[in-house]
Amino acid sequence: MKNKLLLGIIMVVLAASAVRAAHLETAATKLDDTISGGGSNTLQSPDGSIKLQDLKGQEAIGVLGSGPILYIGGLYALTGGGGGKGEGEDNAYIKNIYLYKEGANIKVKWTYTYPALTSGAVIYRLVGGDFSKDNTKWSLVPGADVDSTVTSFDLGADDGAAAYYMVAPKIAGAALAKDKMFDTNPAVPGDYLGKDANKTPYISWPVAKIAATFAAGESKLVGYPFRPTGPAGFLTRIADIATQAGLTDGALWYNSNDAKGLLKVLCAGGNWEINIDVGLASGYWLMSDAARTYTFTGALISQEYDKNMVLGSDLYSYAFPLGINSATLKIDKGYELNDAIWIDQGGLVKYSYINPANGINGWDGSFAVPSARGFWYQKVSAEAKFQTIP
Repeated sequence: MKNKLLLGIIMVVLAASAVRAAHLETAATKLDDTISGGGSNTLQSPDGSIKLQDLKGQEAIGVLGSGPILYIGGLYALTGGGGGKGEGEDNAYIKNIYLYKEGANIKVKWTYTYPALTSGAVIYRLVGGDFSKDNTKWSLVPGADVDSTVTSFDLGADDGAAAYYMVAPKIAGAALAKDKMFDTNPAVPGDYLGKDANKTPYISWPVAKIAATFAAGESKLVGYPFRPTGPAGFLTRIADIATQAGLTDGALWYNSNDAKGLLKVLCAGGNWEINIDVGLASGYWLMSDAARTYTFTGALISQEYDKNMVLGSDLYSYAFPLGINSATLKIDKGYELNDAIWIDQGGLVKYSYINPANGINGWDGSFAVPSARGFWYQKVSAEAKFQTIP
């Protein structure tokens, strides 16, 4: 009797698995076709150390290939983390600054740490291009001069352009001057926010919106240059980020160092197969089924951030909305002979480090990675840290 019961249970489980597998295979067919051609369309690492794998659902990982699909139980988490240098935002005059999209409009909210000392707030902005600490590029947002009873502001309709915002305090009725927003000689690398005579930061962090434009079915190697953690309301999960940006149909591929595979998560009708954490300084292949511009919002780091690198290939991005190039990419132990980087230029273009005697000029060509874009980097031997210094 026990054997018959056990056999019945096994048959039910196998039948359920077959139904689930068939459903997931159908959902993945169109996106698999996108990458099946290889060449410039391939998403796997160019050196072959990271193979493309297909994340089919919460209970199975399917490996792409010409043979049968192999299902392996369980999920792989994002790995290869890093850390900041001990940011002290909680004591800032204005903290918990959160930029978000509501309907067609962009809004910002915040809290006052010292209500008795802060008589209100003003909002400065920089529109277009990369983030800049040049205060002459910043201007006051019209009408954004409020008293301490106000803790949010509607910035108006989203215009689809990149923009950066600083919610600055009014102290004794006077708005913080633009030339006090940034520390031009920080004691800690990247600690760029202005402070008072007691070393208290005026704001906890800047916030930003970044635009990403996709053609229908286009995939791009991207980065998410925003803080991975923060106060309630911050978005760190792909489903939440995509929903706010308006991405309802597409796919995200990310690298799992544990699985040595590029794992895919599908989104259809706004529903993601699983909800993963989006890591700071990690790179992702993102594909949109529709042709449109998406707006991603978040808060910026306010001190240096280091991400642990792995031997072989991995996907990286700069953890701050600044473009980087062959002269500004920073690795704590420097480049090594035969290190390589692949830039997404409508196809992956490789640059190799061939002349250590020339330092930062030892690459076989000059390259540039735009803001909020990702790249493959192959580390040949020593472990190191990829550095973001805002």
